[in-house]
Amino acid sequence: MRILFLRYITFLLVILTFAIAVRADVSNLEIPPNGDLACPCLEASEVNLIYRDESDVPNIMKDYYNYLTDLSTNDNNLSLSTHGVGCDNHDDPIGYCTFQKNKCASIFPKRDACGLNWCSESWCYVNPNKCNLTNSVSGIYENEGAYSYATCGSFDHLKSLLDSQTLVGQTIKSAFTANSAGYKGAYNPSGSFAIDDQWSGPLVNFFEKVTLASGFNVDFVVPPSWIEEKAYEFYNNTSHFDHCFYAAELGYIDVCIGSFMNTKKRSISGSWFNLHDEPFYLVTFLERPKSKVERFWEDCKLLIEPFSTGTWLMIFFFVMPVMSLFMIYHEHLTEKERVLNMKEFGIVAVRYYYAVLLSFFTGGFEEDVATAAGKIHLLGISSFNMVIIAVFTANLAAILSTNDIFIAVDSLENVMIKKYNICTLRLTAEHLIVANPELKDFILLDPNDKEHGFKTNIGTDIIDLMKEFVPPDEGDIHCQVAVIAQEDIVGLQGSKKHCNKTIAGQSVATMRTGFPINPQIHSKLAPLLNNVMNDGIYDREISSRAPSNGCPDTGSGDVSFHMKISHLSGIFMVTFGFAFVALIVHQYEGRLEKINESND
Repeated sequence: MRILFLRYITFLLVILTFAIAVRADVSNLEIPPNGDLACPCLEASEVNLIYRDESDVPNIMKDYYNYLTDLSTNDNNLSLSTHGVGCDNHDDPIGYCTFQKNKCASIFPKRDACGLNWCSESWCYVNPNKCNLTNSVSGIYENEGAYSYATCGSFDHLKSLLDSQTLVGQTIKSAFTANSAGYKGAYNPSGSFAIDDQWSGPLVNFFEKVTLASGFNVDFVVPPSWIEEKAYEFYNNTSHFDHCFYAAELGYIDVCIGSFMNTKKRSISGSWFNLHDEPFYLVTFLERPKSKVERFWEDCKLLIEPFSTGTWLMIFFFVMPVMSLFMIYHEHLTEKERVLNMKEFGIVAVRYYYAVLLSFFTGGFEEDVATAAGKIHLLGISSFNMVIIAVFTANLAAILSTNDIFIAVDSLENVMIKKYNICTLRLTAEHLIVANPELKDFILLDPNDKEHGFKTNIGTDIIDLMKEFVPPDEGDIHCQVAVIAQEDIVGLQGSKKHCNKTIAGQSVATMRTGFPINPQIHSKLAPLLNNVMNDGIYDREISSRAPSNGCPDTGSGDVSFHMKISHLSGIFMVTFGFAFVALIVHQYEGRLEKINESND
């Protein structure tokens, strides 16, 4: 019993010790009354601030300035000698928050000055030369007294409020760049840098709401033309977007409005405002659902798919008849048997055409061949049949495997396994290769500079290069799959274009979009843009502009690759080569028979 009692007492002591330790730790977390050691608050004797003349006080702070001066003059019960000394919510006790709330109660819409988040936060005056934390210079004192919310563990909502007012009444030099595809950017039928009222799109509406909310004006400008070549050289690209980006970075304009892809070089060289992350997808050809009758008919047509209609006509109605006539000439129009009447010729012609046709399917020639010329000619017929059957079989197998492969491609790994060509933009190619260097062997090169990805800023141009089956001689300029932005394919199909294509699998890449801002005003303009962005304005604009799919009844392209007559040129040359040699032998045999008859 005594042992249990001792254990119980020991347990209580442990719990009590732990509680005391926790309380001590919590007390250590309390805000120090004189601020953090990295940025100590000024003592009362150190606070010697001189109010500015009212005309020099920023508009947003005039109410605060007037309230403090009136208070220090008329209210002897509230001394300002300790105002801002030590960490405290100094503005609540003096009644400013209540005063401001009452003043704003009847105002609609609310002015920015009515945002009172800062009013109840703790702060104190500090010496900026002895403060290593965030601090701001006061706007209402002549001797530039500094204050810090950070040293008291608070966020400086006041600075955010002041920053939002820095561009009120000012004019921003803006250049607008026209996006050529998609639906999330800025658009104008007159193209980039147009100075008119034809601009539209989610980004244009978003920027318009920013100007209305922030009180600044916009002046449409065009970037200087003389720096255009410099921009193209710097970014290794030729587009209005790079021209505008370069001008903003150098300060010739304040902001470029347009949906820019944030490339490595742009992110290094420019001041950027992020809009959204754009997903990029594999785009492949769509297989349209077919009825049982359609599938049966297509399966039946597979037998003739390896060759084009012209090739089949060439084989059965030119090559075979000609081969038959040559065989008749060699076997029946010799010196011994020179004359055949029309009836006999017709019967012999049909018999020999049937023999040539039968040899195409069986490989054997049923007619007896006695002459040397006929035997040589028979070699030509046999070689023709052998090569044609081999090419037919190989091409039929390729068609069957191609149909099966297209259903399976849903990732970059599958693309590499199938050894497909990939079409994409230069910007996207650089991004993909960094993530997966093996893709260098599959992404097509631009024919102009032989670098990966096509040097164009129009994503919809890429999809025009796609073919379901790419012949070997077109492998440098056409591809079976493409990697393009989601908004491009959505925009195209919203216009009922490329309805035989579809997104395959998950996103293969994500690129950040945004637009450049002059570095000198970035710190002023970016918070204003973020305020409207965080209200969901841009997202709602995008959602309202997203086009519906205009391709409900999508069609499928013809996935077969027909062997044309030109592709069989070599076979025809060999076949008729044998026929030509047989003609020479036939002439030699005739002369040899005449010599033998004369000797007899």
